[in-house]
Amino acid sequence: MPSALVSYANRYSVEGKAINDFRIGEETGLVASNASTISDLPPGTLCIIKCGSNRLVQVVEITARGSHDEKFTWQRRGGKIWKNVYKMKPLTDICKLTTLRKIIVNELTMGKGQEFWDPKRHSLNAWNPSIIAHLIRELNGE
Repeated sequence: MPSALVSYANRYSVEGKAINDFRIGEETGLVASNASTISDLPPGTLCIIKCGSNRLVQVVEITARGSHDEKFTWQRRGGKIWKNVYKMKPLTDICKLTTLRKIIVNELTMGKGQEFWDPKRHSLNAWNPSIIAHLIRELNGE
């Protein structure tokens, strides 16, 4: 199963706060990025959305490509126009990425936790779906 990583940064987000981009995504069922690494995601892709500062995280499943009009969703609320927009189904709430959760990812990736958060690594489908499934269970408190 392919995976992708989207990072919202405060400096590019609505009102300078990444949480606003997360919330817009939840309200509209969309996730967006200008990164070339997510320019052609198939349905079923597990997508990890994180705050550029690694404080917030959410896992979603891509269900379809967004429409041309949906690229302007964030701009209409004071943010950016995005090149790549996808319809998504949330698999977790927006959660804080605690130190413990970072340690768990580091252990599951055998010490390669920093690489796990690298969008280029996800575009290569390098991460075992069981690692992402474990992260989903952890974020959902299971």
